[in-house]
Amino acid sequence: MGKVSNNKKQNADKKVKDIEKDLQLPESSEEELSGEEESAENSDESDEESEGLEGFSSDSDEEDEDLDDKETKQHATKKTTPTEKHIQASGHTVTKKKAASAASNPAKSKRGVIYIGRIPHGFYEAEMKKYFTQFGDITRLRLSRNKKTGKSKHYGFIEFAHHNVAKVAAETMNNYLLFGHLLKVHLVEDPNIHEDLFQGANMKYKVIPWKKIGQNKNDAARSKEKWDKLSQKWSKKRALKQKQLSDKGIDFDLSNI
Repeated sequence: MGKVSNNKKQNADKKVKDIEKDLQLPESSEEELSGEEESAENSDESDEESEGLEGFSSDSDEEDEDLDDKETKQHATKKTTPTEKHIQASGHTVTKKKAASAASNPAKSKRGVIYIGRIPHGFYEAEMKKYFTQFGDITRLRLSRNKKTGKSKHYGFIEFAHHNVAKVAAETMNNYLLFGHLLKVHLVEDPNIHEDLFQGANMKYKVIPWKKIGQNKNDAARSKEKWDKLSQKWSKKRALKQKQLSDKGIDFDLSNI
């Protein structure tokens, strides 16, 4: 039996060599054939192992995948708030918080008005603004004046951009001695602020020269009709005065004047 199997192998090897000669292929040795068979078997085993492990995964791998998913979702849905500012520099993101808006603090956004009394002469709009600006920004200022003469009435109002600043200014300047006058300063609350309180504010007041205007009007040239009206008016006034004198028993002739 052993001899028969050896003969069969020899015949098979001869047939293979004859076929390779006919096809002009390089002769393959037994070692090369065995190596190819082993590599094919190893590749089949590795494919089977990978197929078998596809359905299995460790707990740590699943946790890592969950964390990655959460981070990507948070990064996609995160929005910058108006109080934050993102700056990218050298591959890093730096977050800077902006100052809170004035709307979040009503005391800062609300304006404040103060009343100033016993203001001395010489301390007018320009001087008041220059002096009270040391406390904060002034939005409106009004010094009360006589409409006819333009002289100061010794009181005025100042509106500051912030309520807290107005409060500090009122507390500081109340009973302050200025040019021999003790100033009276207090904070004006909203219900007491009239809508026309600052009418004509922030304007340079010019004194109207009423005397000069009256003199020019009196010295202006008049027509004959105006002179006739003036003479008739003067005659009526003189007659009325003469009657009043005679009624009182005074004998005096006004026509001689």
